[in-house]
Amino acid sequence: VKDSAIERFEIHGASVKPGKEKKPPLDVVLRCESLSDHLCKTDDVSKWKLVSPLQTKADDTTVNSLLKNLGNLKADDSVDLSKETPEKRSSLLKDYGLDSESRKDPKTRRIVVARSGGPTTTVYFGAKSPIGDSTFALVQTGDSTDESKVDVVPGWQLSVFDQKTSYF
Repeated sequence: VKDSAIERFEIHGASVKPGKEKKPPLDVVLRCESLSDHLCKTDDVSKWKLVSPLQTKADDTTVNSLLKNLGNLKADDSVDLSKETPEKRSSLLKDYGLDSESRKDPKTRRIVVARSGGPTTTVYFGAKSPIGDSTFALVQTGDSTDESKVDVVPGWQLSVFDQKTSYF
């Protein structure tokens, strides 16, 4: 997403395991108001509007900072599931909290980035990795999800899910 103009940026899901949350899952949709100025890229200073759960001006500095962090998000490692049997792959995805049922759960942490004139990318964040402070993640581009590769991303990148709507 680093070089693409971002039309819409969504953050959904709970920061803790389902059933243990003290507050409802985060459900925020932000829209870039600077597309006509050829801005809205991860390194730009753009204007943003919170469009859900209510419509109001967003904190531009906060949203631009979050988008910049997302543009710099890199996996520490990845897990290659391409050589696993479909049954084993399915079992591992379930263990990682990234199976199709988990991805449909509104409490599953996910970030959706809709590019202007391009595909929508959704990153699903599953369970914590047993090694280090990392979390398993799966990327979906458009309607296509590559279940043969699971990324392992730094846990600190997920602090956005600990925020309240008023943060934006």
